Amino acid sequence: MHSIFQNWTTTTPGTVWGLPEGLDAFALSHLAAQHDGQAVFVAVDDAAMMRMKTSLTLAGVADDHILTFPAWDCLPYDRVSPNGVLTGQRLKALAEMRATPDAPRVLLTTINAWLQRVPPPSYFAGASLNITVGGRLSQKEFAAFASANAYRRCDPVRVGGEFAVRGGIVDVFPPGHHDPVRIDFFDTEIETIKRFDAETQRSGEKLDGLSLHPVSELMLNDDTITAFRGKYLELFGGAASKDPLYVSISEGRHHPGMEHMLPLFHDGLVPLSHYVATAPVMIDPDVPAAMTARFEQIRDFYDARCDHGDDEGSDSIWRPLDPNALYLNDADWQAEGERVVRHQIARFHRQDGEGGEGIVAGGKRGAIYHTATTESKITGEDTPASPSVAVAEAIPALVKSGPVVLAATTEGARTRMDELIAEHLPARFGITPVQGITDLKPGQVVSTIWPIEDGFSVAGLTVITEKDVYGNRISRPQGKRRKGENFLREVSSLSTGDLVVHVDHGIGRYEGLEKISTGGVDHDCLLLVYSGGDKLFLPVENIDLLTRYGKEGGDAQLDKLGGAAWQARKARIKGRVKDIAEQLIKIAAAR
Repeated sequence: MHSIFQNWTTTTPGTVWGLPEGLDAFALSHLAAQHDGQAVFVAVDDAAMMRMKTSLTLAGVADDHILTFPAWDCLPYDRVSPNGVLTGQRLKALAEMRATPDAPRVLLTTINAWLQRVPPPSYFAGASLNITVGGRLSQKEFAAFASANAYRRCDPVRVGGEFAVRGGIVDVFPPGHHDPVRIDFFDTEIETIKRFDAETQRSGEKLDGLSLHPVSELMLNDDTITAFRGKYLELFGGAASKDPLYVSISEGRHHPGMEHMLPLFHDGLVPLSHYVATAPVMIDPDVPAAMTARFEQIRDFYDARCDHGDDEGSDSIWRPLDPNALYLNDADWQAEGERVVRHQIARFHRQDGEGGEGIVAGGKRGAIYHTATTESKITGEDTPASPSVAVAEAIPALVKSGPVVLAATTEGARTRMDELIAEHLPARFGITPVQGITDLKPGQVVSTIWPIEDGFSVAGLTVITEKDVYGNRISRPQGKRRKGENFLREVSSLSTGDLVVHVDHGIGRYEGLEKISTGGVDHDCLLLVYSGGDKLFLPVENIDLLTRYGKEGGDAQLDKLGGAAWQARKARIKGRVKDIAEQLIKIAAAR
């Protein structure tokens, strides 16, 4: 795939035309390969950033060579602090880039994160702790480091930034990590370092070492509190000494939203580009519009605070800093472009009259199969065709120029799409599941998990997504599904005769899969039988409406399809939950 970009002059800013989503990961990988393994991708939002991460792994970039740097999840000049998990990811990325500035890595971030200033590299000097198996460290020294860097002491540890000391064991949940870590001491020697599950406490992967970094982007100690007090009063005057924020920080207490005063705790903030000064930057095509909207949002929120702020001396006073103290402005963005090599992505081909440096990658939007039609032999009119058949009929011609990749959003959707299409493929073809698409050969038909919306074609490769085939996703995105161990995710987890609970219809019995034809298109449905023999055909893409009945199933009275008994039971339970919630609120208020 990199041969597509072999004539790309990556040292000169420019535009990469004809680069659909998915193919852009190969361009980014090539860009990094030309610059000692380093590159930056600025996405329009967090979702686009995570899709790029998946695409990069498919393009052969090792997961440990990919860093993500998300933006705060709160609005400008908000009264709430950013999410601790996001803060941990940000600090982990900054600390790693400071510690090993020349290491090969691709930094993925968003335009909101790129436009916000961050603590300088000096912030991490003396604020990091490297622990290795066999090394020396006393528990007292560890506790002193943790307390000085805003870790919270509690037992057991549940979330990032917590630690516990129990006998010869220290548990710590490093910010930015998915799991906490258990450090086993023998006096002052580190015997073992292991990840463990915060819920079950079961030990997991052994580690050779661990690097710990600050929990927050600011510290509350004597020096930083003194700096904050002086700058705050200098900006807002002596009357500001009565502000709740000022009083809390003066007393060494955290205050919600104090991160929005970040510049007052540091000698000076720096742009994120300061950490990646020599790496080229690739820009998502939607970033320019999003950047303009972000500048307007920052200014609007600042003006709202200034013009319609809270009354002087009230408990709710909130004074805004000048936007330039915490955010880049348009002039900063333009000046940065003079010293950072930036490449703008364009999804479409270069039009006549469009000049400038860059390259035409040649990618284009793929075919759409769910709108395919066939001519009826009876009426002579066009009728909807089965999209699975349409794809199967197109594959033999497509593989002549290169491999064909079927891309789905989940493992279950991938398996089902493979089954539906494979039924109609010629016998000489098979669909092979793969984890990467860098070493494919012409004639191959493969499938993988790749959450891009639209397929594309480029010299030597065709990608077809489940949206191209079925018009929407076979299975709903993980983030929108209800959670719980009894929630059903795959049809394969059910056996004929199992009892299930439909969110709207209550308890029924699963009797297998049946194919239903609607409008000339086949749909796989779960057959559910209710009291009196009533049947409900539930499309497989809606399986998340079902849960198992009980932990192990069992005997139960089936509900009447369309009856009122199930809705009455739901209403009673909701009422009881509301009563319990009200009691808990009263108890909490009394405390």
